[in-house]
Amino acid sequence: MRKFIIIIMIAAILVVGYLGKPSSTEDAAKEYSFKDALDEVKEIEKKFNFDAGYPDSIEDKWSMLGYLNNIKNYVENLPKDEETNAIYNYILFRTKELDAKIKFQLAAAYKLSVMEDNTLICPQEEPYEKRMQYFNESVKLGYESAEHLKILINNYPKYFEMTKIEKITPKLIEAQYYQIEEDRKEEEKTVRGLCFG
Repeated sequence: MRKFIIIIMIAAILVVGYLGKPSSTEDAAKEYSFKDALDEVKEIEKKFNFDAGYPDSIEDKWSMLGYLNNIKNYVENLPKDEETNAIYNYILFRTKELDAKIKFQLAAAYKLSVMEDNTLICPQEEPYEKRMQYFNESVKLGYESAEHLKILINNYPKYFEMTKIEKITPKLIEAQYYQIEEDRKEEEKTVRGLCFG
């Protein structure tokens, strides 16, 4: 009898859970607004103390990106209309911008060593290639994040206003990653000339 009651309870929970979900992706789209996406992102930011900037540890950055990617994966499957397109570009901006920071941190982990007189100690070629690969990925993702934010600004201005992001932000991001790219090129030219030439 007890087993029967447990089975009935589980069945009831499953039915309630099923009835609580939207019956189609169209219903889901109607129920998931730009404000919902912003609220979810704010909750994630709160969890990771984003007010002080992105978390320092690479593990926390990966974890935060995982939460943001969950929103992205959900929105990707919604029927496309103006609002879901706005959400999608916003969340792509956020995921790519964070991923760019992760790749930069991974690149920086492959440190270059110098002696006290500032003479470069040549790195091994394979780890150095990894350093350059991560810097390249960081720059690419940084530029892509700025592009998605520009789409949001230009194509979906009413939704962009809800984000409270400054309009100058894409230019600042592009300037930041342009400088990273220029520094990478200069460093690579020096290291390859001295160590692998």
